[in-house]
Amino acid sequence: MQRIACLGSFIMAKSLKAYSFATIATIVSAFGLATYFLGANLDNMIDRDMKGRHVNCPGERNGRAKITDDQAREIKSAKGVMVKSLAKKYGISPTRISRIRNGKEWKHLK
Repeated sequence: MQRIACLGSFIMAKSLKAYSFATIATIVSAFGLATYFLGANLDNMIDRDMKGRHVNCPGERNGRAKITDDQAREIKSAKGVMVKSLAKKYGISPTRISRIRNGKEWKHLK
């Protein structure tokens, strides 16, 4: 993992092939600095998880959800109704309806 450790005005950079010292110094001065990492997206995700900052928001708690938990339950329990008609009714794709019915999405609902 590529890291920049900052202690006061001392900067220690390890394995920073893609970044110049000027770039690092700019990052440090622009953001005031606590501890910053320069690395790949995977490094960022690992750091997020280690610090407990990952929040799993299933169902309607997810800000991007187009249906509610109750609507997902209705979709799961709608037997004999065509997927296309449910998709039109709820304003989501037929694929999404199938994935809800098959338990691949909205898994937290029983």
